[in-house]
Amino acid sequence: MKAFFNQTGVILTTFAFAGLFIAGCSKKDDAGGKSSAAVAVALATPLRADAERTVEVVGTLYGKEEATISAKVSGRIASIQKDVGDIAQAGETLTTIEQTDYRLMKDQSDLALRETLAKLGLSSLPAADSPFDPDKVATVQRVRLQLENARDKYNRGEKLFHQPPPAKPLISDQEF
Repeated sequence: MKAFFNQTGVILTTFAFAGLFIAGCSKKDDAGGKSSAAVAVALATPLRADAERTVEVVGTLYGKEEATISAKVSGRIASIQKDVGDIAQAGETLTTIEQTDYRLMKDQSDLALRETLAKLGLSSLPAADSPFDPDKVATVQRVRLQLENARDKYNRGEKLFHQPPPAKPLISDQEF
């Protein structure tokens, strides 16, 4: 019985494929029975022109929501004028940095300048338009004198080095 159904299934499948093959090979026009006529074509040179295009959409337009903002100097934030989501204009203050550290550093630099001026024997920096003679500064004069003294000592030592030793010892041979 099983062999009968297998044989019958093969025969029915073969007839189905044969029917489809025969139906697919008919000589009907593909255009639905209409005859195709020649179409006239004209040639033209291409032009470059702007074409306006309008697109209608519905929705919400969001700008770039992230912006990288950095301060010129580092420090602790003293106050915040604008928060996330607030609208800010160009040049508007967003935050204020605490100025205590910067005031202390400026005061420290001012004191270091005054200390250096005192070491040079000056009370203030010379004006930019006035001639400044470093040879008149007390520290420079002192260093110049120390240099001359060191050169003199060196020259005396070199003379003594090149002299022949004395015949009679300068130090006695006594034991102390």
